[in-house]
Amino acid sequence: MGEEDNLMQSEYAPTMPLVNLFADAIKGPLLSTDLQVQIGTLNLIFYFLSLSVSTQLCQVFVEEGVADYVFEILRLSENIDPLIISSLRVLDLLAISEEFFRQRLVSGLPVLLSVLQFIAGIPLHPVQPHALRLVKKCISDCPGAISISQLEDLSQVLMEILRRHTSGELGMLPDTFILVCLTFVEVTKTPSSCQLQKLSFMLHEASRNAILSSLLAFKSTSELLLHSLYLMKGAYSYVHIDGLEMETQDAELASGILEICETHLLPWLRSIMNEGEEEYVVLDVLETFHFILIQGHEIYSRKFAKVLASSSWFNLSFGFLGLYPSEKMKSIIYMLFSTIIDGVLGQDFGQTIRDSYIYLPSDPLDLIFLLGQNTTFDVTLFPAQSAVILILYTSSLYDERVAEDSQVLASLEQYILLNNINFTEGIVGSTILTQLFHLYCFVRGALAVFGIMSYSSEAEKFMFQLVTENDWDLLSMGVHPTALKWMFEQDRLITALACQILNFCRYYKIPGLQLSNHTDKIHIFHIQSIADLVLSGHNCATSLLISLLKHTQQESQDVIFVIDVIQAILDIFSEASNELCLHGVEDALFTLYDLNYEKKIFSSSLALLFNILQSVRSETLSHGGSWLLLIVKMLECLIPKFSDEGFTKESCMIIGIFSLILNHSTHHVLIDASKAILFNSSLISAVYTIVQSACAKGPALVSYNEETATGEPLIFVLLLYFFSLKSLSALLHGNLDWEDFLLSPDGNQPFSVICIHCHDLCKLIHFGPSSIKLVASQCLLELLTRISSYHKEKMHDELRCSMRHLQSIIAVVEGLVFYEDNTVAINCGLCLSTVLGWGKVMKTVEKNRIKIPKWSKLIVEELALSLAMSGLTSTSFTIQHKPATHIAIALLQLDYTPSWMKSVFSTACISGIINKLSPRNMSAEIVELFRELYARDYMKKEHIESLQSIFQACRKHIYNERARENDCSEENIDRVIIVSPDEEGDNMCKMVLVSSMLSTNKFCSGGLHTKQNRLLEEIETIVQLLKDTDH
Repeated sequence: MGEEDNLMQSEYAPTMPLVNLFADAIKGPLLSTDLQVQIGTLNLIFYFLSLSVSTQLCQVFVEEGVADYVFEILRLSENIDPLIISSLRVLDLLAISEEFFRQRLVSGLPVLLSVLQFIAGIPLHPVQPHALRLVKKCISDCPGAISISQLEDLSQVLMEILRRHTSGELGMLPDTFILVCLTFVEVTKTPSSCQLQKLSFMLHEASRNAILSSLLAFKSTSELLLHSLYLMKGAYSYVHIDGLEMETQDAELASGILEICETHLLPWLRSIMNEGEEEYVVLDVLETFHFILIQGHEIYSRKFAKVLASSSWFNLSFGFLGLYPSEKMKSIIYMLFSTIIDGVLGQDFGQTIRDSYIYLPSDPLDLIFLLGQNTTFDVTLFPAQSAVILILYTSSLYDERVAEDSQVLASLEQYILLNNINFTEGIVGSTILTQLFHLYCFVRGALAVFGIMSYSSEAEKFMFQLVTENDWDLLSMGVHPTALKWMFEQDRLITALACQILNFCRYYKIPGLQLSNHTDKIHIFHIQSIADLVLSGHNCATSLLISLLKHTQQESQDVIFVIDVIQAILDIFSEASNELCLHGVEDALFTLYDLNYEKKIFSSSLALLFNILQSVRSETLSHGGSWLLLIVKMLECLIPKFSDEGFTKESCMIIGIFSLILNHSTHHVLIDASKAILFNSSLISAVYTIVQSACAKGPALVSYNEETATGEPLIFVLLLYFFSLKSLSALLHGNLDWEDFLLSPDGNQPFSVICIHCHDLCKLIHFGPSSIKLVASQCLLELLTRISSYHKEKMHDELRCSMRHLQSIIAVVEGLVFYEDNTVAINCGLCLSTVLGWGKVMKTVEKNRIKIPKWSKLIVEELALSLAMSGLTSTSFTIQHKPATHIAIALLQLDYTPSWMKSVFSTACISGIINKLSPRNMSAEIVELFRELYARDYMKKEHIESLQSIFQACRKHIYNERARENDCSEENIDRVIIVSPDEEGDNMCKMVLVSSMLSTNKFCSGGLHTKQNRLLEEIETIVQLLKDTDH
């Protein structure tokens, strides 16, 4: 305004009667139908009121109804911008009359909301602040005046304003931004806000966009950030209105606020460390963090505390204390420390800092210095030093260093030596002493990594003595892996740690007493911690567990607890079994068996031994130890059960253990223990009895699956027999006549080893259910393979077996070549091809050739037809036809190949098969079949050329597939099944043994890379054969 206007404003004071007359006079022009007259009149009112902004003057205008007229003009304005601008300017001035204007404002609120919705979409609209100010005033003065629908519409408008501003679609005046934040907070305070279903979502979006916008504009103005933080605090407070239980949408809002802090505000705080921003801005952000920590739901407070603690918070905070060394900054930093520690360690852990923060310095080096002082002469030092230990301990859990490790160690040692009287007299509590010990172990372990061994032996001796003499629960509090590793490397702590480990075992399975360390960066001693120690070796963790297993005799339940922990370790790291065996776990287990503990302990120890044996590397098993004694003890337990109690779950587990022992013996370990099993006459007799009993059932055997009283012992006996065949081959190589297994038994001649003859296996294969067929067929295949190898090594040309006996074997296995279980079918196909192969190199006593079974022609014809049939381009047929392929190969390898083979594999048939082959359905068996067809001169030149092209494509396909997988083979993903002593233990044991058995069959087992390797080897063989023939 000019000088004349200023003079008028200061000197001119119109009398109230004149004001009343003026207010009455302008009503007519306000009702004019001429738009320019209305706008001019409104501008006149605005100019008049602006000259002397007086509450009394505005009151007169409101009482004369001018406000009502202006609201009516807005209602009828039809969104004419000049009219809206003039009207809102007048209403903004009239609003200073407070009480007198309030009623009119409530009546005009619907009009204001409608106008706000219109002008909110116009960038930099001049009266956006006026409209928002009026709406905010109405909501704050009369919170019940706005309806639920109006509140929802307003929230949507406010959210959209911030969203569009953040995206760059909508320019905005700073006053508008501030008023949007203030108005949104007022919305959350209204009684109806809790009924808005989408308000939580809108508050989250608004808070996020407000923070993003204010951070982008921070270089030009910091005021926007302060109001954004105010909005975010208001949004977080809304979650907890009336202390109601958190609903889904509120939980999403709380998580969203934490995400904003973690993703946007924390990185921004780190970025301004070196930019020297105003202290009040940093303080406001820190106070917002503190507000979220103390006001929020406990779950989210703890979550946010862990987020802050794991983001180098201690170093960041001390950095701010260095930049802004004010009392206010010091206060909020230490309050945040205490609240964060409450969140990560437990409620009230941070009280020590809250009680003594006024005595704590701002410089971390001064903190370290403070720790090394004697508390005798200053009573304030004791709580301050406890707070320092707490801060250093908590920061160490997150790998933070507030000072050099050597400096911290020197101060800790000085603190220990100067104040040890406080420890022994109980002045310092066990919690602080435990934190002190963990901190000491952490610093010593961290320095040891770099080979720094300088320390005070006196301080170390005192700390070890303190730990040994006091019953502290060292492992219930967070401990860093570095501290834990160093702790378990100290021989002088073994006694104390044994008590700690036993205590841990006792409470391991109690819900709520053990915390997982997989999701949080804080390291609580959990089963994973001890598993890591056992696996790493070079510490006493394994020997402690074995010692507890061996010597914990006063309380039998403790033995169960220790076994449960070892089982859990094996479940995490099956390789831990190697460490257990290297430390003599078999001696501890023998001690348990020798003490004749109760059945539960016996069952649990059997399950533990089984799990160790299934995962241990054979080379780590000792030749001495108590393995032989263990086996003898278990034989003593097993044999009576066959006749007295029947076959129990413990019997299954013992036979499973015997099977694994025999399997390991193939690597020339546990030889004496294996021989004790193989040559035990009682066990041999029991196996014979079980097999003969099953065979006697004939066709009825099909009803006896593994869950029946007959089926369960039978399948375990067959598994034991399979592994005994593997073991006999390794231990008695060249000293065993394998033909004895082929011949019919002589009832008068006792067996010297565990033996099931071929004809008995054939009966089980023929009559048994699918599970029996699977194991029996694998046993028969293993036995026939051993007989073939024996004759090749001895160069025998005669087979001491009747033709009738061989034909009976052929009759059984050929009938199962197309059995529904593909593994059984492959095994039978391989058995048949093995027996047929004997006709090539051996003669029978009867001097007759082995007769080709009639079924063979049908099998080969079916194979040829299926391979040449159109539409079979998937990989499934390569599996389904493996059994028949093996038979066809065996027939082609005979000296007396059947004449009908030439007609089956005609030129047209071979062409059809080749045309249907692709890199995706090629298998090693198919390649081997073509190799034999080529050797028999069944193939033409064009066949060979086509095959060479397919082989090249196969190689390329395999190499490309491996490149995509980055040579990550599925065989490396080896998850061990941990067997438990519960009701399902015998089934799990059987699964492990069957899996181990099948892994020895290269035709049925192996992952993708194993199959690819076999295919590449066969391709290389036939390609080399083709090259040699050409030359």
